[in-house]
Amino acid sequence: MATTVAADDARPSRRRPAAGTRPHRARRRRRHPAHGGVLAIAASLLGIPYVYGGSTPAGFDCSGFTMYVFARAGISLPRTAAGQQAASTPVSNPQPR
Repeated sequence: MATTVAADDARPSRRRPAAGTRPHRARRRRRHPAHGGVLAIAASLLGIPYVYGGSTPAGFDCSGFTMYVFARAGISLPRTAAGQQAASTPVSNPQPR
């Protein structure tokens, strides 16, 4: 069974701030070149159905999706979630950049 994620579900809402309040302004982040590429590749695949064991644009499962996206960005990842976890580097105190 395949399910589809609508592209509209992934977009943030653009509501106007209430009268008398200041709009929230997001801080600009410095981006590593690969990050923008990975995000752009992933966004281009919105709407592709979930398929158990899938690793192609015909349908993805979770680990197949990450493997495919990173491969398109030139980064090799193992196929399974367990393999991806084993190949990762644990950090003791992760901090956002």
